Amino acid sequence: MTGCATVRGARVTGGPGPTGVREVTVCQGKIAAHCPHPGHTVVDADGLWAAPGLVDIHVHGAAGHDFGDPDPAAWLRILDTHQHAGTTTVLATLASDTPDRMRAATETAAALITTGQAPGLAGVHWEGPALAPAMVGAHAPAHLRQPGEVLKELSPPPAALRMVTLAPELPGAHALTAHLTAHHVVVSAGHSAASPAELAAAQIRGLSHVAHLWSGQSALTRPRLHRLPGLLEAALASDGLSAEVIADGQHLPDQLLRIAWRCLGADRICLISDATAGAELRAGARFATGASTGIVHPDGYATTADETAFCGATAPLAEGLRRMWKATGAPVEDVITMATATPARTAGLYPRKGSLHLGADGDLVLLDPGLRVRAVLASGRWVLPLPGGAHAVDLRVVLVGAGHRARTTYLPWLATPPPNTGTRARPVAVLDPDPTALTTALAALPQGQPVLTARPEALDQVLAVTRPDLLIVASPDATHTPHVLTALAHGVSVLVEKPLTTTVVDAARILAAEQQAAGRARVLVAHNLRFTALHTRVRRLLTDGAIGTVTGGHFDYTLNPGHGLAYFSRWHRRRADSGGLEITKAVHHLDLLAWWLDTAPTAVTARTRRVFWPAGTPGVPPDADIDDSIHALVEYGPVPVHYSLTASSPTAGYTCTLHGTRGRATVTYNAHHGDPAIRLQFTDPARAETTEVLAREEGRHGGADARMLAALPAAVLGSGPGFATALEAAHAVTTGATLTQAAASGHRLPVPDPRDSP
Repeated sequence: MTGCATVRGARVTGGPGPTGVREVTVCQGKIAAHCPHPGHTVVDADGLWAAPGLVDIHVHGAAGHDFGDPDPAAWLRILDTHQHAGTTTVLATLASDTPDRMRAATETAAALITTGQAPGLAGVHWEGPALAPAMVGAHAPAHLRQPGEVLKELSPPPAALRMVTLAPELPGAHALTAHLTAHHVVVSAGHSAASPAELAAAQIRGLSHVAHLWSGQSALTRPRLHRLPGLLEAALASDGLSAEVIADGQHLPDQLLRIAWRCLGADRICLISDATAGAELRAGARFATGASTGIVHPDGYATTADETAFCGATAPLAEGLRRMWKATGAPVEDVITMATATPARTAGLYPRKGSLHLGADGDLVLLDPGLRVRAVLASGRWVLPLPGGAHAVDLRVVLVGAGHRARTTYLPWLATPPPNTGTRARPVAVLDPDPTALTTALAALPQGQPVLTARPEALDQVLAVTRPDLLIVASPDATHTPHVLTALAHGVSVLVEKPLTTTVVDAARILAAEQQAAGRARVLVAHNLRFTALHTRVRRLLTDGAIGTVTGGHFDYTLNPGHGLAYFSRWHRRRADSGGLEITKAVHHLDLLAWWLDTAPTAVTARTRRVFWPAGTPGVPPDADIDDSIHALVEYGPVPVHYSLTASSPTAGYTCTLHGTRGRATVTYNAHHGDPAIRLQFTDPARAETTEVLAREEGRHGGADARMLAALPAAVLGSGPGFATALEAAHAVTTGATLTQAAASGHRLPVPDPRDSP
């Protein structure tokens, strides 16, 4: 039902003014200054982007249906599928087919438009049949026709026809181009071997657009000495042509997306989906597009049945929008323009479509900070509502490392994500060097969903194929850095297990890569101790000044013998793999103290020894080279904290005492039993000491893991606090590394800023 709605708190782009936080009102299906009708819905979209509904001028189908089928029910199913993905306006694109079928499909469009059954249908785009045989791609060669024949078929053009893609070098193409443009039909060059001169001649006759760059186009050749540009280079070098880009992550690598962006800019790039009936289908499914047959591959792309060419795409336009943003680093406003205003202008639909100007159709999408579609308003009707302010979406996750941490924490979460987060975690790939670990991981995940498996060195290819939203790095500590760098290069956010890495140099590399990602991807670090109720309560007490200004403290952490021995029997035993307990374990506590004190460490004095698990101990391999006893004075600015870690003790847990100008706080935590407690004592004799006992939380690490994973989707989407940043985690690594150096030198050493590391 067409209704009225006001969206508040969103960052609005595509309207008459500059981008900014303001209201957008839709009244009776149109963008309006206000709505006088009582009872219209008000949506709180704080933290989201509000943009015009996406406009796709080159889309063939979805969900097993093709626009070449004249059945109106099939068309409505396609339109509904794309609307739910954020595309509110389409040009139904017909691949080369028989004259009768192309005419019948065009008549279906006219009927749906005339009766108002499909308000998102703006017309028809004929991709063919006047195409170059050498550039046919997925089109059926038997159904190609000469421009003169097509001219007869389109005299006059049907009212629903808005665009025709043809090869301008074919005999008779100039006459067809002039005829179509005289009837206000946009003419596009595509599936063509045209030279720059032939393209220029077509422009004189009205051609204004170029179909899918790099697909079905002549390009640079060198028949002898001289290099000759083709249609592709002529389009990129042109002054006025608009051009289509398929940014689905399959057709074009990121480098080509960046070239298109730099050559043409937002006002001349039309992002398109080129989606076929294969969109939304499972791997192995076959589908028809025009007179051709396509097949969906396990990696998510579609080809012709003989696998000689792509058969359109399987991703919606919104996926291309996100990919273009991540690949180019273009401003969000510009990428949205490529999927809204520019294609609408190209098709002659602007500003009724592709804008939020007053009087425009009430088409609107709400996008989260990662540019995922969260809600869709089409002609004033919520086709994808925002229940409770957060519509559930899939968070595509790749996991690197299928060892103990993954089996106990991340795989269960991926199998049964926490409820009420607004986002579903969907595993798309698991990487591990151990085939047995991969088999175990797959068995733990929901059956029926395609999940790729590979060795970690294939991560670059896996990210390119799966296009995830998040990479979880749960591999051994020393392997973290290359995985994080690879993800950031792909514009994929990362949750990396603590420690962030094992060296100061690698920490600096990660920080530099995150900065270069320029907000397109972020690094979250699983310092899970931040998430327990105990630790958040301590932070609140210190922030509120419960003991005044902190002046110093003691933090004594112990492992029971079984846990201590584990560090000397697993891969952690080798300093090259873990950084020693100073990094693989102590960073937990060094980060916690920095978080509580809101100050990065500045200097360390330390002594470390191997006392409890010497060489020759049963169960300890001979290559173990880490220490098991750490005693240090860590200076957090003006606040000295005595820190100790003992890898064999009757108890497991810690006691932390913090002294302040008005009292003392003592925190006790036993890792295996009992309730944690916070004891406050005050220098003011009038204030009685208090002991706050917090109920022990269920789950691993005192409930920390469950809380962390519940917060993860919002953090990936850019709206959730709590996680340690890459910089904070880098400070912890740098402190641990300096602790090792200080123990070796016997001197007090400054803790370097990881951002300053060469």
